[in-house]
Amino acid sequence: MLNGCCYGYYGDCSRRCTCTPTMVTRYQKRISGPLLDRIDLFVDVPRVEYEKLVSEQQADSSVRAREQVARAFHRVLKVARTIADLAGSHEIGVVHLAEALQYRPRETAG
Repeated sequence: MLNGCCYGYYGDCSRRCTCTPTMVTRYQKRISGPLLDRIDLFVDVPRVEYEKLVSEQQADSSVRAREQVARAFHRVLKVARTIADLAGSHEIGVVHLAEALQYRPRETAG
């Protein structure tokens, strides 16, 4: 759904939705079933506070970000190698990488 309710606060962690269940249902039914059938991915995107968007504080440098990605990449590969070994596979397959990625903790905005 684009928004869970007409005001956009349904499911919002920082602001409480004041809509009744009937109002939410009525709003969500405005999007037709055939249209929803054409959408393959639904992703909840949490609110980003305005202060964070306009903050002068500099974000991580690209060098630091690159280092973090390289470390995470190697950690996933090591876990995938272990999974492939346990499966008796000589090569790391997509299924092994997918399983290894599932064991990674989810990043939280903070």
